[in-house]
Amino acid sequence: MRRTTLLLPAVAALALSASAATSSNIVGYVKVNLTSGFNLVANQLDNGAGNKVVDLFKAPLPEGFTVFKFNGTSYLSLSFVDGAWEGDDQNMTAAPGEGVFVRNTGGASTVTFVGEVKTGSSTVNLAGGNKFNIVSSVIPQQVKLDDAGFPATEGDSVFRFTGSSYASDSFVDGAWEGDSGGSAPTVKVGEAFFVRNAGADAAWTRNFVVN
Repeated sequence: MRRTTLLLPAVAALALSASAATSSNIVGYVKVNLTSGFNLVANQLDNGAGNKVVDLFKAPLPEGFTVFKFNGTSYLSLSFVDGAWEGDDQNMTAAPGEGVFVRNTGGASTVTFVGEVKTGSSTVNLAGGNKFNIVSSVIPQQVKLDDAGFPATEGDSVFRFTGSSYASDSFVDGAWEGDSGGSAPTVKVGEAFFVRNAGADAAWTRNFVVN
């Protein structure tokens, strides 16, 4: 089986013209820029080894570099201290569809995620009842949520972290309103975001197939 290796976010274009692909396996890497301080980050490539934080964020890392993962009510954290990871869960993951906060204690830098784009049907679960979820697109592409099949229902809100505050949009009376000017929020490659799901538990399902 042939494997197509890409520098992603080239998948953004590929996803819209899948017939241009030559293989059902797309492997490559995504570089995500980190500012100093907090970043809301998504790993959108399956590394084939469980997508553990301790494997995705490689040394050298600045002392105190910390990854926070929201569990629905609070955050679990892992910090890089004295050359090793320590914290709440050594098996913490940052898999496609998930998101994590990264506190970068050094200057602006880049993290590179390496792996395979998930093909076929993929589902991101959204806890309902006005609960908050940190999620990401499973597919590494810059896309408007409406174009990605996001299951927005009345009262749902999306919050994108801008580095010091949040850009917010809500789905009201069948349309989006907020900081995106009436359009659906656009999420970038490598970006995670908050969803406050006002309705029942929901599933964000995407189907990505290449020929």
